[in-house]
Amino acid sequence: MTKSGSCLELNGVTKSFMGVVAVNDVTFQLERGEILGLIGPNGAGKTTLFNVITKLSSPDSGTIRFQGQDITQLRPHQVNRLGIARTFQNIRLLDELSVLDNVMTAYSPRVKTTKIGCILNLPAYRTEEKTLRERAYELLEKGNLADKAGIEAGSLAYADQRRLEIARAMATGPELLLLDEPTAGMSATEAMELTEYLADLHEIGINLLIIGHDMRFIMGLCQRIVVLNYGRIIATGKPEDIQGNEEVIKAYLGGSHHATSGRA
Repeated sequence: MTKSGSCLELNGVTKSFMGVVAVNDVTFQLERGEILGLIGPNGAGKTTLFNVITKLSSPDSGTIRFQGQDITQLRPHQVNRLGIARTFQNIRLLDELSVLDNVMTAYSPRVKTTKIGCILNLPAYRTEEKTLRERAYELLEKGNLADKAGIEAGSLAYADQRRLEIARAMATGPELLLLDEPTAGMSATEAMELTEYLADLHEIGINLLIIGHDMRFIMGLCQRIVVLNYGRIIATGKPEDIQGNEEVIKAYLGGSHHATSGRA
């Protein structure tokens, strides 16, 4: 635990592509126990920032610390093992595998049984597989997907695919979960159900960093919000502060809508 009590710290993070600055000198902290929203217009650099945090892309400059440890130079699997997981704006599931097997595959990097033990189906492997299967069912139950455990992931309704992707991320045992547009394509009812699901995850100790364009969802769930525009932070504050921020309204909502008006 850092002295400040932060879970994630970004200091001066910058990332460019072909001379175009996508993330520009970004500095903020996500405190322990916090649900932090990350908003901004299309092209503001939100997903690029997620990629930099999870090491799918390396920053040109700046530092990233997680639970007090510098993770700036780590590889994606190392960051995940430390306790950071994410979902993607474009859903990434193994469509032909069952819902349950999709979650089970997320456990595979943490399987302790040797390859020979798996191949020979030794008792130690069977015991571990049984334990992991039970944990996978528990995650599906939390996401209201247990009754769909045996069907192909690709046949799920869109909202259920989103929930399955979150369950897969949770299978890696994260302390910090990054969600990229989790309500994209959802109805208002589905978004509300997802809000309750994420609130439950937060209650069990998961820190959340969420990209969103659905303002009702973001304002209703997040305790604090960071706003990006052209890769730079233009505002940080509580939802009520962001709602009335003229620079945010101008940059993100075109200057004519209120920040709680719905989907941007």
